Amino acid sequence: MPTHRFRFTIRGFMILIAAMAVPLAVLPGWLIVLSLVGLAPSVVAVLVSLWLVFRERRRLAAICFWGVSILVNVGYLACCLTPRLILLYMLFVLWVLVLLPAILGPGAAWARLARREGAIRGRSRAAVNACVCVMALFPMATLGTLWPLYLAFYLSRPSLERLADQVAAGQAVTQWRRAGVYSIAESDLDPGSGNVGLFVDPNPSGPSGFLRIRSGLPPYYPGRPFATDMNVELPGGWEYRVED
Repeated sequence: MPTHRFRFTIRGFMILIAAMAVPLAVLPGWLIVLSLVGLAPSVVAVLVSLWLVFRERRRLAAICFWGVSILVNVGYLACCLTPRLILLYMLFVLWVLVLLPAILGPGAAWARLARREGAIRGRSRAAVNACVCVMALFPMATLGTLWPLYLAFYLSRPSLERLADQVAAGQAVTQWRRAGVYSIAESDLDPGSGNVGLFVDPNPSGPSGFLRIRSGLPPYYPGRPFATDMNVELPGGWEYRVED
């Protein structure tokens, strides 16, 4: 049975009030609100971590850590299959302010309780700490490298090549077609260069998709430019382009 207890004193409460009064007197109101919103997830994560440690809930800490970290990493993987620039920025901010503390909090509690209870010994302690760090930082590696896009393109490339050859031969895509991992909604062909565009999102205000370049020059679509706000070069003369 745990014997640790929090002890609140009037002196400590007054020190806390004085510490909070300093930024309230100096910083503008909007910055204070923004700071509190940004720090709230970290504070909650620290409190949850402390509660798990003091209550010695090692199994619950492990469930929280693995559940949150796996869901986050799978979600980031799915978002990077067809990335958009604005989405990548939003995912980065979400990771910094919310998801990183949500993973590190229960992860640190799980690692500490496992050491305390003797569930891990020797070199396995370093392995547990490394596991927590990797699961917490891997979403950032996913955003920075876009490895899901490269992997999905590698698996889908034979199907994309066949579909691009059909479009180049005059068989345009007018309804959803499956090409490996991806679903292609529409296609476009630049007669001058022979370049083929395969759209995973044909939205005229912000199309996105794959472009097979034959001549080394991007195609020109009168009245409907192919996206240029985000350009990811892929093997074999392919590119992934997005307009946000």
